[in-house]
Amino acid sequence: MTMRDIETKLLRSFLFVATEQSFSAAAELLNCSQGTMSLRIKSLERKVGKALFHRGRHRVELTGAGRNLLPAVRDFIEMHDRLKNRIFSGLPSGSARLGVTESLGMLLLAGLLKSARFPPASLELTVRCQLSRQLMQRIQAKTLDLAVVALPERDPSATVLACPQMRWVAAPDFAVDDRTPLPLAFYPSGCTFREAGIAALENAGIPYNISVCSSSGQAIWGSVDSGTTVSVLADGMIPTDWTVVRPSIGLPQLERTCIQLVEKGGQQSEAIELVKRAIASVFEGIYQREPDSEVVDTASSVM
Repeated sequence: MTMRDIETKLLRSFLFVATEQSFSAAAELLNCSQGTMSLRIKSLERKVGKALFHRGRHRVELTGAGRNLLPAVRDFIEMHDRLKNRIFSGLPSGSARLGVTESLGMLLLAGLLKSARFPPASLELTVRCQLSRQLMQRIQAKTLDLAVVALPERDPSATVLACPQMRWVAAPDFAVDDRTPLPLAFYPSGCTFREAGIAALENAGIPYNISVCSSSGQAIWGSVDSGTTVSVLADGMIPTDWTVVRPSIGLPQLERTCIQLVEKGGQQSEAIELVKRAIASVFEGIYQREPDSEVVDTASSVM
């Protein structure tokens, strides 16, 4: 009797398509073309003799056979990665799926990549940047291994990395025009900093207008850099060429946020433990020093 075998890359591809509900998104995460991803799934379906996905125009969904297969594939991939860790001379190999809140993405990833020998060649690190509450949903669904989020409330199972003060931030040449609402640049609804800023302004009765709303960090940062909008960030995240807007002009004081590392739960691989240690090291470096952005007044009061 001929033994039938299934390549691990086919099972990993199935897992990513199932969790992302998209062939293109899974292909991007696994660094292959959408066509290659489609061929892998078709090959796997031929091997198991059943269709695993319903393919729609905008979304793919698991068939009954796919739903039955998913838990076993997820367990197998996790076990496979742990086994690789033991085989390759004790090096932390395997994969880690990391989520980072949009406001922290550039800061954290720059810090990680500057770390000595990180990530090692034996580690495949997949990074997704989304809003904190979206990342929490992915952790609960176990489609991420780790996530760094900024939320006002602490998750009981999370590791607190820092609890910095939130600040109003702007370019040095920003000037408030008291004849118009305060122009703001924020991520879409669901962003912790957006929620905190808007709540504070509404409680203080200060008129505002969200002039720029984008899921792109570059768009938000470009808007603030232009000197036309104000945004909210936390100490330690503020670019050195931005300023903290002094509350004396009438802007309300903001609360602290809680930056925390959340995990999917269960036994973690050595690769994931390595990523956790690297993240903790980056945050220790950031919050050992005081924020160095200058605190300034703007031209006039917003009241």
